[in-house]
Amino acid sequence: RLIQIFHTICETMAFAHSNGVIHRDLKPENVMIGGFGEVLVVDWGIAKVLGQDWKEMDDLEHTNVQTKRSEGNVKATRMGMVAGTPAYMSPEQANGQVELIKAESDVYTLGAILYQILSGQPPYTGKSALEIVEKVRTTKPVSLLTTSLSDDPFEQEELEILEYTEEGKIPLQLIQICEKAMEREIEARYSSAEEFAQEISDWLEGAQKRDKALKEFEAAAGILTSAIEQETSYTENWSQANQRIQVNDFENERSWVEWTAGSKAKMESQQLRRDYRRVLQGALVYDAELEEANEALATLLLEDIILAQAKGERGQREILERQFKGYLQYLSKRMQERLTSELEKRKQDDIRLLRAQRGSLIGRIDLRKDIASTLKEESRLVSLIGTAGVGKTRLALEVIYDLQESQTETYFCNLTEANSELGVALSVAKAMNIKLRNVDPIGQLGELFSKQMTILVLDNLEQVVENVGKVITRWMEQSESLRIIATSRIKLRLPQEHSFPIRPLSLLEGMELFTKRGQQADGQFFLNKESRNTVGRLVQQLDNLPLAIELAAARLNIFSVEEVER
Repeated sequence: RLIQIFHTICETMAFAHSNGVIHRDLKPENVMIGGFGEVLVVDWGIAKVLGQDWKEMDDLEHTNVQTKRSEGNVKATRMGMVAGTPAYMSPEQANGQVELIKAESDVYTLGAILYQILSGQPPYTGKSALEIVEKVRTTKPVSLLTTSLSDDPFEQEELEILEYTEEGKIPLQLIQICEKAMEREIEARYSSAEEFAQEISDWLEGAQKRDKALKEFEAAAGILTSAIEQETSYTENWSQANQRIQVNDFENERSWVEWTAGSKAKMESQQLRRDYRRVLQGALVYDAELEEANEALATLLLEDIILAQAKGERGQREILERQFKGYLQYLSKRMQERLTSELEKRKQDDIRLLRAQRGSLIGRIDLRKDIASTLKEESRLVSLIGTAGVGKTRLALEVIYDLQESQTETYFCNLTEANSELGVALSVAKAMNIKLRNVDPIGQLGELFSKQMTILVLDNLEQVVENVGKVITRWMEQSESLRIIATSRIKLRLPQEHSFPIRPLSLLEGMELFTKRGQQADGQFFLNKESRNTVGRLVQQLDNLPLAIELAAARLNIFSVEEVER
């Protein structure tokens, strides 16, 4: 609203200038707002008409009426060789160069008013009018891009100093407009109040588009909140159905009422997340440069790019990265650097890529939390023990992903090919992308672990249990911060070991896994009243083992679920 009022002031001055009248004493105190929103520029007491004799006019100034306000206030009009209000006058006015005072001088003063609208204080402040005039003559005002509008201790005591940064609340375009109007060189300013008014008008038009875009962004934020609520509803209903099915078997109708409610909530949340992205993109139709929407869309693309990379879809990844860069161009330099750095970090994160390749984990929410909690608070060595195909590796990936922190290095190491202590060390070094010297490679790794917080997954180590136990013990003696997750069919039998037996999936977990993998093979497949009993029996026949269930579900690209059961 203030900028709209300011635009009217600019238009008023453009009209005055078109008639050859220079105000010379523009300031907030000389603008009045009427009861119906009309804007009045008042107090034309020292105005000058272009073309009149300047000397004659200057002589008349000594006889102008002066009020108590004009005599006693540093913001008031000063008479004599320097006419105008110190805090708002142009450098040529402050220097008494009356022959240079033209429309551009009022343009400077309009810029000073805009400065106060944006910052909350005049461009120049001081203890006296003379001090302010001297500042106007010799220095530029403090930039609106700086972190503080004043370094003067006196001013900090007298004025409320607000902090503004490049990413603060002052629109950068308005700062640029203000700075151009207040250029010390007359030729560098706007050539007229009309040009200045047009710049403000253009910004206002953009601001209106931004307002519409922001409404869309706010609507998108509401959609995202609803999506999260639906996901919570899905988790609650699914957990209740899972518990009921474990007690009453999968033919219990009440269990499927809860499962159906959860499934609907899940589908709704997925649709809402698609709507969230769509509405964000819609906001850019109104304002392509809206930072909030561009940042949100760039953030969404981070995971899309990683998923394409994990699946080896090079062409798709390149398309997504071009979109990512397109959103970045409208963000601040700091945000561009942060998001670019985050993308590069994720692209180099083997654990994130492995997790994306294997798809989301079905179920085991509580077990996952228990393992992570134990590793953080109780034991530095956790082993996941279970038969082949029970899902130890996938669970370990999820746990180490949950434990990733900015100050912690995380590595996933497959020991399938290791058959000795040296083989273990070489496999770990390969996972860490480092080269070892020939002398004591195990000790070299232990020394490295002692210098950094590290979480290490040692996967499939049952064939080297005897060897790996000695290696783990030595590493833990060298480093007090090292934490290890081991997956094996048998226990390591180490004193510090805390083992978790990994059992097959619950019936509902198995059915969910079959459905999800089955839809990847046949997009038309879904679990309904007719198919659920068949899928339930099939999962039980496969002993609820994740690997067996996934292999069976993959056959849906050829057979029906009834044929797979047979």
